[in-house]
Amino acid sequence: METVLRDIKMTACYLDDIIITGRTDEEHPENLDCVLNRLNSYGLKVKISKCSFFKDDVEYCGYTFSEKGVSMSKKKIEAILKIPKPKNVSEVKSLCGLINYYRSHIENLSSILFPLYIMLEAVLDASFHEAKSKMIRNMTLANSDSNVPIV
Repeated sequence: METVLRDIKMTACYLDDIIITGRTDEEHPENLDCVLNRLNSYGLKVKISKCSFFKDDVEYCGYTFSEKGVSMSKKKIEAILKIPKPKNVSEVKSLCGLINYYRSHIENLSSILFPLYIMLEAVLDASFHEAKSKMIRNMTLANSDSNVPIV
């Protein structure tokens, strides 16, 4: 999709999400027409029920775009606020990744997440040292005895 729409101005594409803008009320329909014609020429179709046209603000890739600028999607903020406290390393990593997606909108995020990264580092260090100590023990596995049945 990105290749198909690459040279069309005021258009951005991520996977199958397309956002089309214009500097003026006249330019926007021209850009929209250009995109729809291009998609048609490649045999691609849009699902009208998933489209929004001529909006003052639009949700795209977890952000809300408006004439004021770019902000975090209210739906995403609500979803993040409902996430329970992480219970394990995997959940901490997921939470950090999700929050980091919005790092440009969160002041001092690296300082806020620092304790979580320290915790992850401590777990990593413990696992790393345990793995190395197990390697040092170098267990020898016995050869299999072909006379003994495999259970």
